[in-house]
Amino acid sequence: MFRDTRTGTTTTDGDATRPVPPRSLRLVIAGCAILTTLVIATAIVVAGHERGATSATQANAHSATLTVRRFLVSAVVDDNTYQACQYLTPSAQARLAGLQGAAATCPDILASSPPTLFNLSSEGAVGRLSLRATVHGPTAEVVAATSGQAPVTFVLHLTSADERYIYGSPPTAWRIAAGADQLLAAPAPVHRGTPVVES
Repeated sequence: MFRDTRTGTTTTDGDATRPVPPRSLRLVIAGCAILTTLVIATAIVVAGHERGATSATQANAHSATLTVRRFLVSAVVDDNTYQACQYLTPSAQARLAGLQGAAATCPDILASSPPTLFNLSSEGAVGRLSLRATVHGPTAEVVAATSGQAPVTFVLHLTSADERYIYGSPPTAWRIAAGADQLLAAPAPVHRGTPVVES
């Protein structure tokens, strides 16, 4: 058996021949295979991202729970007060701001009274939180529950056209209209003692 380096063929006994691709051709084939694998992997990642975005923009129970989860991640885990407030309706933001007077804003409230829920401290914990959603036309209710604690109910309304075009507006079909205030720590009660009368 011998190999002709000029023609790239291998000759065996009986004059049977089998073409052997030159080294440069083999490298090109290997490079194409690697490139194809990378393209397929990229397509899978992009498709997964698009599915996630699409599922959040469809008005159903699944997107309602996604809205609440993303709000909790922003508000409770990431301390991203501006982004958290974007998941709320304007009226819900105004109610929170009203807790500290007319000059306060929704982010001000979340920054001064960090929200908390069921001691959640990581995105993974929020992802494992039990959320049950029911949809009634343009309104949805999402109940967050965990063992040993009272459930918390969020009321959501469909995102309006104006809300979609606010800077930083999250691409979700819903906005939280009620329930966010339950995440804030209750203000400390004012203890009034017996007045002292000077003689």
